[in-house]
Order: sequence, then C-alpha cells, then structure tokens
Amino acid sequence: MKCFNHPDKDAVGICKQCSKGVCPSCVILVGGSVACATSCTDAVARIDALIRSNAAATEINQSRGGRYFQAIFLIALGLLFTASPFLMGASGRNLSVAVAIGLVFLLFGAVLGFYQRAWGRRSRVGP
Repeated sequence: MKCFNHPDKDAVGICKQCSKGVCPSCVILVGGSVACATSCTDAVARIDALIRSNAAATEINQSRGGRYFQAIFLIALGLLFTASPFLMGASGRNLSVAVAIGLVFLLFGAVLGFYQRAWGRRSRVGP
C-alpha cells in the first residue's frame, strides 16, 4: 500500500478515522493509534476514548454482580407480582392476571440467568 499523500512512498499505517494509508512523514500517533492529519487526530482520539469506555463498561458488566443483575431483578419482580395478590387478599381475575405476570417475569429471569451463565462460561474459554 502506498501513502495517500505521497504515492511514491510505502505506507506504514492506516488512519483510524479515514482509512487512508500514511507514510512515516505523514503519520501522527494518537495514543496507540494512527492518524493521517491534524483534522483526523481529534476524531481518532474520540474513537480511542469510546473504545476505552466501552471496554471499561464491559469489564464492569462481566463482574459477577453486574452479570446477573438483570436476571435477579426480573426474578424479584416475578416474586413480587406472584406473592402480592395473596398478601393483599385479591381474588378472581385480578389474582390470575397478577400471578400470570409474575410467572412470566420469573420465567424470563430464569432464562436470562441461565443464558448469561452459559455466555460467561463460553466467553472465558480460550481458542
């Protein structure tokens, strides 16, 4: 690949923003990334910041508590919907609707928990 600005020189990298090949005299390093000009340096810095923030959010979400938070929340809602009509003395249609909603939350919470557990195991296994 040749440099976008200097067709007679070989490119040593590709700009992360515009994907143009750059030679040693055109390359600008932004952190660990390659940019081609001052107009792309700000965009490359923003891209790198976004990638770092996404990686940090993924790491937090992969922690044991963060990974199962949604499943635990759905199961808690299911228990609340299922138990509250009995505690409040509801009967008839109100009882059956609340219990049905609670069972749906319980089911989705359990399925999500099993899915997240399986996904977590699979993502930890190396190639």
